[in-house]
Amino acid sequence: MNNALMTETVTQIGRINITGNVIPANWWRHIKMPSGKPDNIGIILLSEIIYWYRPAEIRDEFTGELQGLRKRFQSDKLQRSYQSFADQFGFTKREVTEAIKRLKSKGVITLEFRTINTANGPCNNVMFIEPVVESIHEITNSIPLINNQTKKEPVSVIGITSKRNRGYVEKEQPLRTEVIAPTSKRKTNTEITTEITTEITDGTSGEPDDKKASTKIKLNYESIVKAYHDILPAMPAIQVMTDERKRKLRNFWLKFNFNQERWENYLTYVSSNCRWMLEERENGRGGLWRRKNLDYLITERCYVAVKEERANDK
Repeated sequence: MNNALMTETVTQIGRINITGNVIPANWWRHIKMPSGKPDNIGIILLSEIIYWYRPAEIRDEFTGELQGLRKRFQSDKLQRSYQSFADQFGFTKREVTEAIKRLKSKGVITLEFRTINTANGPCNNVMFIEPVVESIHEITNSIPLINNQTKKEPVSVIGITSKRNRGYVEKEQPLRTEVIAPTSKRKTNTEITTEITTEITDGTSGEPDDKKASTKIKLNYESIVKAYHDILPAMPAIQVMTDERKRKLRNFWLKFNFNQERWENYLTYVSSNCRWMLEERENGRGGLWRRKNLDYLITERCYVAVKEERANDK
């Protein structure tokens, strides 16, 4: 295996058991603001940093045979700027700067400012970022014990198969914009992956039957709306929880057998894979397609499209 393009940090990060979108549930317990609330911006930025340090496979296009691994960035460390993060995620430069400083203070990343030569001459204070492997492993794989103590799980080494059913060569990925921001509290450590649709339980396609309609369930509308606001902050906020909204939400949960965990998984999948719902887009007639909202999310049309992955970004 040709590892000439690898660095030690990239190799070690590749041994940590991280699958799917790089926001492990444990991070929301470990990366917090001084107030004790999750550091949402810091978590999103760390997920982007870790993405670039995860090694990419190089496979033969025709046979699928593994030819080696490579790092995704050009230099020995990831080169980024505060402004590039701000532009990518829609934060202000100040928000990014403060969040990066908090991550450094917590010991999960290191920063190095260099002077590099460019076509236009020397450029000072260029920022290079590198994750601290031990700290990433600790906050990712620790298990909660009694009295808020944690236990570290050993690093898992993932074996890479030499062949797959279809050959490919992984190409350099552009800056990703699909990083998600889950709710600040989770009941489980469900991973956020592109296969999250399996967590969305199938229901009937028609109206709730008499048995379901007569079933008495108590919905915590406050928790439901809070998850909506936390996971999909770009969607319009709910100011008034009307009786009509409650009725539609109740029917939606009954029809598709939802609970709070599946609701959060549903919203998280939309946040990660259906970004078009969060944006106002030109409709080609001089107007705009408006952002979707809670009322749209709890329709059968939306749910089925998400379930069948027809609502995914193209």
